[in-house]
Amino acid sequence: VSISWRRLRSPADVYAFADELDAMPRRWRHFSTAIGEALVHAVELGRAAPPDCRRKVIDVSGDGESNEGLLPRDARKTAAAEGWTVNGLAIAGAFPPVDRHYERSVIIGELAFVEIADGFEDYNRAILRKLLREIRADMNLSDLPPAAPGGVPAPSAAAAPPSPLRAAAGPATLPTPPSL
Repeated sequence: VSISWRRLRSPADVYAFADELDAMPRRWRHFSTAIGEALVHAVELGRAAPPDCRRKVIDVSGDGESNEGLLPRDARKTAAAEGWTVNGLAIAGAFPPVDRHYERSVIIGELAFVEIADGFEDYNRAILRKLLREIRADMNLSDLPPAAPGGVPAPSAAAAPPSPLRAAAGPATLPTPPSL
């Protein structure tokens, strides 16, 4: 993990965090999918979170079933026992459908859910919806900007910011974070 724990208290904090994420290189050691191992690692990292966190959420995104290491259905029990919710973003296109695997074996916890991206071209729209759903459970997702062809939200009138998360959200669509 290259970014330490921090509180995001304002839209500027969220945008700065998105820019920092966008600037990070993607690290990739293997071509397998070890969701159970990732859940155990996330729980271990989460133990360093500030003790007054009101919500603990692990996000898992992928386009395939777990095929290496600890089974996710076993690892998620550890996450739930320590108060974590595990949500998923399933990228459609694989067979068998990965969303079913996420629903059966990956997600767990109060209000856990799976968001589905209709292929990699729909990922920006899906990750934005998933993040907004996690941050603002009271937000009506039908109020989000409509997707343009190819799954990318329609551009706003403002100039496109550099980060993919910022480009997907557009400056006018990012909600004010709840006070934490």
